[in-house]
Amino acid sequence: MHPCLSRLTPGCARPFAVLLGSLVSVSVAGAEPAEAFHDLGALRANQAYETLSVPPAAPGDVRAARLGLGLALLNRQPRTEANLMEALRHFEALAAENPADEAGVAARYFAARWWQIHAPQPDLARARRAYLELAASAPEHPLAQYGLVKVGILDLYTAAGPAPAERIQSVEALLPRLTHPAVRRNLRHVLGQACQVLVDDPERALGHYEAALADGLAKDNLHADVLLRAAETARRTGDARKARIFLEVYVERYPRSHAARLAREILASLP
Repeated sequence: MHPCLSRLTPGCARPFAVLLGSLVSVSVAGAEPAEAFHDLGALRANQAYETLSVPPAAPGDVRAARLGLGLALLNRQPRTEANLMEALRHFEALAAENPADEAGVAARYFAARWWQIHAPQPDLARARRAYLELAASAPEHPLAQYGLVKVGILDLYTAAGPAPAERIQSVEALLPRLTHPAVRRNLRHVLGQACQVLVDDPERALGHYEAALADGLAKDNLHADVLLRAAETARRTGDARKARIFLEVYVERYPRSHAARLAREILASLP
């Protein structure tokens, strides 16, 4: 595994945009490699594009550089259909050349994501198939497993036919396939929200939130959201003790957040 590609793992401590900043070490003529990927991580896609458009001086990192170029094209301004289509061509070419190496697996993931959210006319069915194919061929890879989280979201909120409770049960069946805690807790978060929104089942939602917290939530925004949701669902189930614990942790860790004042007020009202 490329030493920097190995850090392209959703759910890590830093935001996904920052992870792109250390996506890969590439020798790029006329510029420091780290600079281009730092630009990607800082959402300076235009600068990253200019650097990565220059062929790498060292051939060993050409595939990683092409992957980075595809990612830069997704966010290059002005946003154009031509840029989006070129990004897809990079992803598809990388996957066709070698679908199993690190760049190939990442390219397949981003190609699926392209069909989901970047395509001029999104094709959710095609994206779903691509995520499932990736998970079948690289079941242990974190990006492939994260693709299953995307499948879960699609099945929960875009699937026609099954009742909400059946959809939730079907997505819960994906959990044993997620061996990476960062990915598993992400799906737990998604399922907890679905249990609140789709079926209004606070006990089931609380179970998912508690499991996500037990797995460890490194990202502050996700951790804070799960704490608040867990506290609310615990209150709804009549478990004031658990609600108090979640809120006390929230207030201690995020004392200056916009929700801290409300959390303190709820704490004061608990028996």
